Amino acid sequence: MDFLRRKGDEIEAEAERIAASSFGAKYTLGRKLGEGCSASVYTCKRIDDQSGTVYAVKLCREDDEEKREAQIKEAKII
Repeated sequence: MDFLRRKGDEIEAEAERIAASSFGAKYTLGRKLGEGCSASVYTCKRIDDQSGTVYAVKLCREDDEEKREAQIKEAKII
């Protein structure tokens, strides 16, 4: 149970950090779609978009410089 509580706390902290960022000023973060070892993927919607279009956003962890560089390389390919 402690593991699940810690994971829940981490998700809440991540969502709060995003809401306070420039991303949070333009988008509302939705439900978590998945998680890997270096990133999580969420649904999101533009705040000023009346169409209701749902997007996906990949939120990368930046705790390791080597992983960060690999994520930047991946984003350029996509």
